[in-house]
Amino acid sequence: MFKKRIMSKKVEIIMMFSILIFLGCGTMFKDDEEESSNKITIPKAISMKIPQILKENTTSQKVDFFKLEDENISEGYKQLKRSTHLTEVSQKFMKINLLLAEQIIDKVVKKCRGTSLDTTCIIEKNSIFFIYDDKFINGVHEILGSASNGNIEEERGNIYPLGKIEFTQYSKKDSMYQYNLKIDSSSLMQTIDKDEINIIKIQWSKDESHILTNMITDNKNEIDDFSIGYFKKENREKEMTIRDNYRAKQTDETELFHLNILDKNDTNETFEINATIESTDINPDTQEILKSENSSFGQISNQGGFLSITSSYDIKFFKEYYLFDKNGNIISSTYCENSLTCDFNDPTTWQDINSITENESIKLQGTGGNLENSVRYLLFKPSTRIKENMKITEENQEALFSSIVGELYMYENTVYAILYSNEYINQLDELIIASYYIEDVNNVYLKLVPKEDKPTLYVD
Repeated sequence: MFKKRIMSKKVEIIMMFSILIFLGCGTMFKDDEEESSNKITIPKAISMKIPQILKENTTSQKVDFFKLEDENISEGYKQLKRSTHLTEVSQKFMKINLLLAEQIIDKVVKKCRGTSLDTTCIIEKNSIFFIYDDKFINGVHEILGSASNGNIEEERGNIYPLGKIEFTQYSKKDSMYQYNLKIDSSSLMQTIDKDEINIIKIQWSKDESHILTNMITDNKNEIDDFSIGYFKKENREKEMTIRDNYRAKQTDETELFHLNILDKNDTNETFEINATIESTDINPDTQEILKSENSSFGQISNQGGFLSITSSYDIKFFKEYYLFDKNGNIISSTYCENSLTCDFNDPTTWQDINSITENESIKLQGTGGNLENSVRYLLFKPSTRIKENMKITEENQEALFSSIVGELYMYENTVYAILYSNEYINQLDELIIASYYIEDVNNVYLKLVPKEDKPTLYVD
């Protein structure tokens, strides 16, 4: 289902971008209304950054031999990252919608002047026009980056009408939202898909502490209802709630994705993550409906973090648990499935996800020592010669890389380590331990751990 969903999203993105081609921005005439404290403006920040552990590429700049390949990551985590990636794409188009709304808000307010509070002002279609000006085009390029389509430049200076607009200003200042703007852009799609419905909705408070944006795309193939809630709390915490409800009309395949991220605004830059995915797939051979569910909870900070996932697909039920370093790289991963000999309620019986595909890996534990938390260490063969603050060069890197026999990580004063094979299982005390640090791309160094600071390693 997900491959189909991704392809469908690609079509959706093309259609959404086509909307932009037929939407203008700015207004035909500049409003001379003076600036004042009562001036109504469109919010600029409607969301926050997605934590690295939820993104498709979770590896940061580091030496290649630290990388854990995606094929060693289980299905629940893959599903979560795929859904988050599609959400990030929709986030960008929601920001573009803000550019559109920003350019028309003065005209909307002017046309709705005289409308009573708590009463919806309706502006009929073709009453407000957009022009592709420099500000809008530059804004689109900035939002989309390398994905920005050069064809937008061909629209520079072109003018297009907009569909029906609804605007409401509420009287209660203590209510969650003071403004509600709804834009129907369906009429602008007549030359592409005369049956497609496109709705943009923005609700916000005057102080911009509560913002809800919504975008609906409905055509003969699919319907997608996407929204972002962004809230600033009195304790200075920030919260983002994303909801994406998708349905393919031809097959009735569905996906409901809900993501909540809480920025704790503390010195450790802590984020709490909650996510759920509910989807239905159609078996192409039997037409049987297959349901899957995915529930995730985690936390990430500049000290590291974790992610716990519970998933089901048809008759398969499984759990996953991941530990991350401060850069969002996986340092430990365990897994339990109803077809395996493990106890869902006892994580000590779970299997290492890497060992599912790499059976030779051996988990280690450790006691004592004097290692730093949230630092990745390498385990080298006993015969490896490493000097203090030794630079990795073109001349020595091949010998060093071939001498690596395992990895070790400290998280909350607990040692997590693996050996890539059992070759040195009886020489654990003799293994060389070193961390690495990067000054820049061309300067990577190994920091040797003195013998007195090494922990005592043993087989888990």
